[in-house]
Amino acid sequence: MSDNQSYLDDSELNGLSALPVRVAGIVFWGLVAIGLFVVVIALGKEQEFIIQSQQSSVDRFTAELSQHIVKQPSTTLDAVISYVQDRSAVVSSFQAITIKSGQEITKIGQPTSQMDCYTRPVFIPGKTKNIAVSQVELSLCLTSVETQIAQSRKELLLGMGGMFLVFGLLLQKILNAVLTRPFRSMIGTALAISNGDEDIRFVESKNDEFGYLGRFINQALDYSKEQRNALHQALEQICEAEFQLYEEKEKAVVTLHSIGDAVITTDGSGNIEYMNPAAEELTGWSSGEAIGIPFDNMMRLVEEESKKAMPSSTMRCLQSEERMVCEKQKLLLRRDGSYVAIADSAAPIRDQNGTLVGAVTVFRDVGHARQLAQKLSYQASHDPLTGLYNRREFEARLEELLDSAGDQKKQHALCYVDLDQFKIVNDVCGHGAGDELLRQLAEVLQSQIRDADILARLGGDEFGVLLTHCSLEQATRIAENLRSALHAFRFQHEERSFEVGASIGVIEINNASHSSEELMASADIACYAAKDGGRNRIHVYQPSDTEMEERRGEMNWV
Repeated sequence: MSDNQSYLDDSELNGLSALPVRVAGIVFWGLVAIGLFVVVIALGKEQEFIIQSQQSSVDRFTAELSQHIVKQPSTTLDAVISYVQDRSAVVSSFQAITIKSGQEITKIGQPTSQMDCYTRPVFIPGKTKNIAVSQVELSLCLTSVETQIAQSRKELLLGMGGMFLVFGLLLQKILNAVLTRPFRSMIGTALAISNGDEDIRFVESKNDEFGYLGRFINQALDYSKEQRNALHQALEQICEAEFQLYEEKEKAVVTLHSIGDAVITTDGSGNIEYMNPAAEELTGWSSGEAIGIPFDNMMRLVEEESKKAMPSSTMRCLQSEERMVCEKQKLLLRRDGSYVAIADSAAPIRDQNGTLVGAVTVFRDVGHARQLAQKLSYQASHDPLTGLYNRREFEARLEELLDSAGDQKKQHALCYVDLDQFKIVNDVCGHGAGDELLRQLAEVLQSQIRDADILARLGGDEFGVLLTHCSLEQATRIAENLRSALHAFRFQHEERSFEVGASIGVIEINNASHSSEELMASADIACYAAKDGGRNRIHVYQPSDTEMEERRGEMNWV
């Protein structure tokens, strides 16, 4: 035990001595509090006893005086005073006595503020001062109750203080022997173990809590030593496996750095753990800046058309724990504020137990491919000269209106526009001037129709207009506006000015319409009827029109 204590320096030993002092202090002051409580109760009872004793002495003295007066019927005031003086010498507890009869006052001793005085009446029979019975006030003064209580309090506190002091010192010594020494021994052993001594053990010989604790800790130390040896062996195996894993990781990193697709991995919470150079280039973030931040804080995705924010495939993958491939067209908001069109997919990463530990996201720039697709789509549906819809797209939109007219009972209209005098401009000024005329006329026609209407170049100098949600009467007015605008238009080429017009055929699209081919043919017939009627006019197709039926028959014969 002494060897164990050598591991402690003086300051630490002095610190350990405070434990029994604290325990002794708790017990000591607890006893002091209890003692003071007992003293207060005892002094309260002592005060009541002193007051009762003083009143009893006064009453007894007054009773003796009254009996003496009764036995001596001819007693005078002087005799009473003489009796009181004699008795007060015998009864030593009275410090002063005052006898008052009328205006005459006789004092035996001097009353002070340190005395408690009790007044009692005494009656003297006879004819003193011509009064049958005279009353004498007798004031008896004794040592005050407060003075006696203070003296008792002082004696009691001094006695208890001495007793508590002896008890506290004795308690401290007992605790020091029973608690501090074994505790110091255990601390010394613990410090030795913390300094690297693996062979030292706690004392187990004591048959108390310290001995039990020592045996328990020694068993834990032995088990810990065995586990530490096993851990060292496991660490050696882990280091070897880690080295092999590092080599595999290096190969994987080289592969990820070499591929053209951007790759980002996250942990289970969606925080970025890795990104390859392709991802750095696409996002505008460096790997050092991005690692550790939430995926959505860096990969901000919006819909291509509405520019509304949209959730990432990665976060949805982490929530559903399933592979995600988003088919929507989306844009990535790069760090510099520019947008890039991407296609992405995300897949969960699981450990050997199948638990989700993260996600891997692969994405690539599809802006060029999407632009090419959009360009091809635009070229397939638009006229390259005027930028209007071409005949193919026009007929597809006509089919949609035909379906809505049949299913929803809606009413639309079709206008077939054929330019007049266009061939003159083309022949006189050349095809370049003709093309420019067509572009300008397309703008004139576009300015005369509504936003919901559809304008297309059907070929050569022919245009088509689909008037949506439009009655035949309203369509006729719009067609007239188109004709007037074209007639008022003047085409300037070099020093020459040309006037063009248009013949327009109008047909209603309703639930009685059968097919888009029939509608186009009927509108074409109405347009030719306008031309035959003198050009620069409109003609509304009516199924009951005889001229239309003749024209249809001629076209069918041809």
